[in-house]
Amino acid sequence: MRFLEDTRDTLLNRVHDVRGRLDNVYVNTEFNEKFVASVKTAVRTIATKNHPLSLRLSDLREWYGKKHVVNAILALLKEFQKRNGRCRVYQI
Repeated sequence: MRFLEDTRDTLLNRVHDVRGRLDNVYVNTEFNEKFVASVKTAVRTIATKNHPLSLRLSDLREWYGKKHVVNAILALLKEFQKRNGRCRVYQI
């Protein structure tokens, strides 16, 4: 999803700023979207699990991309859409 790519730098800058003040932090992310099916709409929140980020050891781009944000959100979104076949994302 392009939205996740577009927000990457903003989120990573905020996490980097916090890590600059603290040695270790736990981060989880939420993705909120509105789904439409026929005339009904529903708001859904997809949250990732808390993940520890060490100042010295964590690669933020890897954490955001492949491991804990983008792939996790896309997998949960795909699972939701599979269960609710006619739903489509209307608004993020």
